Parts: sequence; structure tokens; C-alpha cells
Amino acid sequence: MINSVSLTAILQKIYNRLTVIAKDFGNEKIAKLLYEQARCEELFGTVNVLNGQTMEPLDSQEFMPEQKRAAIINARDIEKQILALVRLFSKKENKDKLMSIFGYVYRGSNNEIE
Repeated sequence: MINSVSLTAILQKIYNRLTVIAKDFGNEKIAKLLYEQARCEELFGTVNVLNGQTMEPLDSQEFMPEQKRAAIINARDIEKQILALVRLFSKKENKDKLMSIFGYVYRGSNNEIE
């Protein structure tokens, strides 16, 4: 398990990178959402996964009451942030900036991004 000092250092590095992204996009909302998403994804393995392999259903009896609340909050935060990021990156100017930063995105036979 990652201790809190190393987790803080990891999150600070992520935040620093996202600050650069915010400058590239000219939009701090995108950087904040990406940072929060990274934080929630980091917590996901310890909060929402009890057996080390799969996500525990949010109504599972395996959760203690305090664990259940944290798992529900984390799952809902992830869902909200993904929806907000999809909305932001569906705008043409943000798509174009994303493509210029990360390059060519290949679309497979089912028109899915790979």
C-alpha cells in the first residue's frame, strides 16, 4: 500500500503536470477535473475494490458502513467528472488542442479510439 507521503508526492506531480495542461488549454476547469479524476482513480483500488481484483457493488454487504459511504462518494465523483470531461473535450477547440498535445489517435474498425 502507498503511504500518505508518497501519495501526496505523486498527486503533487500530477497537479504540476495538470497545471501545464491548464496553460495549454487555457482552461483551469479542465486541469481541476483531470486532477480530481486522478485522485479518485488513485483511491479506487483501496476504496471501491475489496478483493484486490474487481469493484465491489455499492450495495454490497461486504462494506462496513464507513467504507460504503466512501465507496459511494468516490464512485459518484468519478462518474460526474467523466461526464464533465466528456462534455469539455467534445468541444472542437478542446479536441484540437488535445490532438496537438498528444498527437494522432487511431480509430479502429468499430470507430472506437484505440
